[in-house]
Amino acid sequence: PAALAGPTAPGARRPAGPGSDCLSCHQPLVAGRKVVHPPVKNGLCLGCHAPASQTEHRFGWQAEGKAMCRQCHAPRDVEKVKHNPVTEGLCLYCHDPHASDHHARLRLTIFQTCTQCHPSKRIQDATSHTRHGALDPATNPLVCVACHDPHQSDHEKRLKQWPPMNVCLTCHDRPVQAQDRLLLDMKAWL
Repeated sequence: PAALAGPTAPGARRPAGPGSDCLSCHQPLVAGRKVVHPPVKNGLCLGCHAPASQTEHRFGWQAEGKAMCRQCHAPRDVEKVKHNPVTEGLCLYCHDPHASDHHARLRLTIFQTCTQCHPSKRIQDATSHTRHGALDPATNPLVCVACHDPHQSDHEKRLKQWPPMNVCLTCHDRPVQAQDRLLLDMKAWL
């Protein structure tokens, strides 16, 4: 297993407990964060980390890649349309395993997370004459994941519902205020 060196004070003793005393030195991992992973909050560090040395403060992993997350989380790659990072087990590319200030312990906001790999959506949102309110975090905090499942779906483009119009009608089932006008109730119109 890959070794992880943790910050320790000079002359500090090696933690003795099952994980509860890890936060006595590693508190910066969670300090002030809004969303703390329950195993971290409950001192279950050894659920993911394995001692890599009998004498030094070094740790490896209990499992590799998505196998680590699957120790507790259900598989997120069993439906027809899978997000490539999920298939490749790159959970930690988007999620912080310890704590975060963002939804689902994302490393960045949802919009920033998605547009790291899908920059055309950021460009489209910034330059389009008619901006889609669904991409405005002020009016729709879930932005991309309001319509798309970030992991998997049985529908094209990982849409949460099918046919695609059903996704649209989750918001357009009433009059919606756009930047310059009121949009009609599309569900009633249809």
